[in-house]
Amino acid sequence: MKRERALIDRLKMSVSALFLISITASIVAVVCHSFTNTAIKVHSDETIDPYPIGPTDDGAYLLGSYPQTVVSGTNCLNIIAELDLITTTNPRGYLEYNGKEYQRVSATPAEGGYISRDGSTTFSSGSIYYFLVEPIRWRILSSSSENMFLLTEDVLDVKQFDSGTSRWGRNTLRAFLNDAFYNKAFTSIDQGFIKTSNLINGSKNYPENEDNTNDKVFTPHYWDFVNTGHGFTNSEADHNSRVAVASDYAKATGLRVYNNTTANYWTRSFYSIGIMSGIWYIGNAGGVKSGLNNHKNSDYGVRPAINISR
Repeated sequence: MKRERALIDRLKMSVSALFLISITASIVAVVCHSFTNTAIKVHSDETIDPYPIGPTDDGAYLLGSYPQTVVSGTNCLNIIAELDLITTTNPRGYLEYNGKEYQRVSATPAEGGYISRDGSTTFSSGSIYYFLVEPIRWRILSSSSENMFLLTEDVLDVKQFDSGTSRWGRNTLRAFLNDAFYNKAFTSIDQGFIKTSNLINGSKNYPENEDNTNDKVFTPHYWDFVNTGHGFTNSEADHNSRVAVASDYAKATGLRVYNNTTANYWTRSFYSIGIMSGIWYIGNAGGVKSGLNNHKNSDYGVRPAINISR
């Protein structure tokens, strides 16, 4: 009798455990897919544009979407298994699963040992990872009744400025931002908010000594990063106001990071000494720095900027 009762109790425990596992799996699936950002929606038709647009409670602004956080850890194994089976992508080049978009990547980290923000994944060259496409968080540099000047909070991607030129008007980074990035990060609805910006592209000392360009997406000028009106210090020295954290996606695709967190990222301003030239950039500790021939570096980050209509 005691043996039968013990057997019944074990069966009850097994059923309870299975129930808990089922519930836990459901919760995990939600956590694995959840966005961490919320914002006021300018439109309501989420079948057209499922990503939120507008200001957040903590002072940021949401517009567009981009691969950012790696899907990893034991909590997401079921999702990774499903994504492994998907062979087709949508028009933006993403995998779709359970109402969310993902980017599949064969990792090419600049160095070994880079770890995801949540600490669950060490990126290994040649391994396949999936990145959740999430709303882009923008820092508001300035705002008026008609315009907002926005800079991404994080370093979203990694690109060479150009293999030959240090001039913004004819480099590959500008081409990437205004074509591949613009069309991947922003839906047609998002693009309707983004203004064409007439940009001054000269050097620090001669900002107008270069042809202006008309761009949708760009990297800020040297003078933007020492403008106290934009929330930065007016010194070139290292400062937290300019420090930016690298996304998981950028870490896994070639961005060089420091202390597994921050990175160098481009301005659009050239720097020259005699016949030698390079680009002003923001160092990983927030200093405004110059370099000769650094426009050829392929491990600097991209922190895009835009102007939008209010």
